Parts: sequence; C-alpha cells; structure tokens
Amino acid sequence: MTDAPIPYRKRFAFLAGFVAGPTVGLLLLAALARYLPDRSIFQVIGRVADSVAPQLLVGVVGLALVIALLGAWRSGLLIVLGAVVAAGYIGWKHTERTIALAPEASVDLRVLWFNMLNENWLPPEDIAAGLVASGADVVVLGEAVKITSQMRALREVFPYQVGCQQFCAVVMLSKFPLEVTRQGRLSPISPERYIRARVVTEAGEVTLIGSHLIKPWFDRLSTDEAHRLSHRIEVVEGPMVLVGDMNAAPWSRRMVHLHLDTGLRFAPLPPATWPAQAGALGVPIDHVMVGGGAGFVSLSAWGADMGSNHLGLLAEITLDAPQPQPQASGN
Repeated sequence: MTDAPIPYRKRFAFLAGFVAGPTVGLLLLAALARYLPDRSIFQVIGRVADSVAPQLLVGVVGLALVIALLGAWRSGLLIVLGAVVAAGYIGWKHTERTIALAPEASVDLRVLWFNMLNENWLPPEDIAAGLVASGADVVVLGEAVKITSQMRALREVFPYQVGCQQFCAVVMLSKFPLEVTRQGRLSPISPERYIRARVVTEAGEVTLIGSHLIKPWFDRLSTDEAHRLSHRIEVVEGPMVLVGDMNAAPWSRRMVHLHLDTGLRFAPLPPATWPAQAGALGVPIDHVMVGGGAGFVSLSAWGADMGSNHLGLLAEITLDAPQPQPQASGN
C-alpha cells in the first residue's frame, strides 16, 4: 500500500514557512543593522547591511508577496507591514539629520565631488573637459591618478590647486583662492585621503573638506578613521562643506555618528552614487554635507558618462542658510 500524496495546500504551506523564516531574519537585519556595534563580531554584517537597508526591505516585500501567493497571506501581510514600518522609521530619522533645500537662495559656491576611479577607462583629456564643463567653482577629486597629466591645463580654469604631491588620493581644484590648506592621512593605509582648505568666495569664506574613507567593515581601523575625521571637523568654525566618498549611506551607523559628532547635515534626498550603472537604484555612499551657515540650493548626481564606477555630486551652496535646531534624541 503506497502513501497518499501530500495535498498541494500542505506543500505550499511548508514552502511558505520555509521562506518566511529567512524573510523575517532579513527584515530584522535591515531594521536593526545600524545598531549592531563596531569592533565586534557583528561589524562586518552590520556595516554592509546598514547602508543597503532600503534595498533589503524591497527584497523583504518581494519575498512576502511570494509567501502570500503560497497561501500564507496573513504572514505575508504582517511581513510587508513590518517592512513599511522599518522603512518609515529609517526615513523619519533621516529627515532629522537633513537641511531643506533653498532653491531661491543665492548660489555662492558650486562644488563638485567625483571619485574618478584609478582604473577609469576614459582618456584624461575627456575627464578634464568634463570637469571644466561642469561649471563648478571648486572640484574635489578622489582616486585622481589619471588627471595628473592634465593638472597644468586645468590650472588655466582652476588656478588654485591642492594635492597630487605624491599619491593623488584627494585633489582640490578651485577658481577661488584657497587659504590655510592642509592635506594628510586619516589612517596608516590611506595617505593623502583628507584635504581641507578655506575657500575665499565673493560672499565670504567657507571651509571645504574632502575625504575618502576606507570601507566601514575594516574592523578597528575603519572606526578609528571615521572618528579622526569627526575630530578634525569639530574644530572648524563658520560655514563648512564636507564632500567625499564615505563608503556608507546617510542612514548608516558611520554617517549617523558623523552627523551627531559634527552637526553637519545631509540633503533631504541624497542621490545614489554607487554603482554608477545602477542609477537611482544604487546606494548614496558619496556625500556633500553642510553646516555652520552653509546650506544647499541644489544637489544632483553628475558624471554618468565619465568612466567611473561612482557618480559624482554637484552641489550649489549658499552661505546664508538658516540652520535647523538640533534634535533632542539625535538617533
């Protein structure tokens, strides 16, 4: 006597339960990744997951729909609700760390940040032409090795230059005078990946800082590097703009702590910058942040055809922006 076949409904229920376990785990990871501490066994997974939390939540919703189609619609609905709540919380906390755009304010400075990528396939002459055509007053470049042959030509447009003394890790090119310039390292493995200068514009002076941080899952080294950047920013007074590749999204643990330590703020909807091929579906790991009276007139992605795996960021800055009051919780 042969066993009776398992009814399809029971098979679907088993499959739904099989999918539901990992889906709930993924939901919890997306919602709580930022709270997983550094310098612990959770650092790698936490620092990878906190930047891609929105993408993880989209995946959770997709899996929840599969669960619902398998017949466990109540479980699917609860998981979707959980994903919506998690996304809402992440978005709400992000808005507390932003400053509103001021599209009617005067544009006192145009800043372009671009991680060129050392292996950029585009001819350096084309990259230089794109930088000039951007209309930026100050250009800050990461991984700028390929631009070295064009530095002299670029000096005709950007007569004030800092960087490329040895490694070309971060370079600053400016139409405005640069004063009190400084370049250095934030950790032993990242020489010349920090640069600071006081930019003298027609509307006043503003401190511009460029940085390229190592990836945040490199244990203690990456944590110390981020803390060192915060300490250097804390001593700066007056209008300030920070640009760079931070290898972390605005809602990640690294960037939340940078905001809390320095008071610098993000634009409300930071453009995705990596990978460049993903466009708006990518992750915003490159940043422009403002503080001390500086604010955003606009912020947009730049350089989709410039040969890098990163998109650049072009920011129009005003130096007379009203500063939001700090939040009580800050988290």
